[in-house]
Amino acid sequence: MTKAKLFSVIGSATLALVLAFGWNLTGWLKDANKISNYERLLILLVLAGIFVVQQIYVALPKPVDNDEIDKRRALMKIYLRSIYFAYCDELKAMMDQKGPVEGAVRVHLMLPTYRAFGLFGSYLKVYYYYSPIVYNPAELDLPWKMNEGTCGWAWSKRTITPWDSEDPELSRPMHDTTERQREVVKSIKSVISFPIRHHGKVVGVLGLDSKLNVTSTKFKEDRMHEALDRLAQALAPYCPADGVKAYN
Repeated sequence: MTKAKLFSVIGSATLALVLAFGWNLTGWLKDANKISNYERLLILLVLAGIFVVQQIYVALPKPVDNDEIDKRRALMKIYLRSIYFAYCDELKAMMDQKGPVEGAVRVHLMLPTYRAFGLFGSYLKVYYYYSPIVYNPAELDLPWKMNEGTCGWAWSKRTITPWDSEDPELSRPMHDTTERQREVVKSIKSVISFPIRHHGKVVGVLGLDSKLNVTSTKFKEDRMHEALDRLAQALAPYCPADGVKAYN
């Protein structure tokens, strides 16, 4: 348990004791004719208001700072590198190819990023990646809201979401993208996004993209989905439970 989580638990327990004591104290003061029924009601309303505010605070996401993300960068690169080569091995097996599969895809991990106490303006952004092919800064800084692109669909619908620039069956996720998003990723021909689930919520999205279509990347195949989804879910303990704190 982190220090922040420990302090939160201690604070919640202390507040609960104080509120319970305050509730009982108002009863004693009323019985002793120290306060009237009206005054007791006002005190109880204040105590109830404090309890409601505390419960709202507990329910709100507690996103981590970017320095926490940076501390995990080396470790996450190792994990994403292993996913990249696992994908290449699976692709070779599906294509019955014995030689190397060179630079077929890029692999990235996107994390939910929260503004305004996690209630408004939240989005996904790439925080970690591994690829022989370089990501440009515009791609790494690009925000994706719920239902925008494959990552936004995977985040919102909680389902594996492939996309292809030529296959009509896989065209839907890109219909909700912005002009800016389409311009930045216009060279990409196929994508697949995997929602990473932890304790009933999506804590990240693993993505693979390529300048090749699904006929080459096999993003449409169930066998590929099964192989990569197992690897995606293994990332759950390393994704911040409440995402990342937005600074812009």
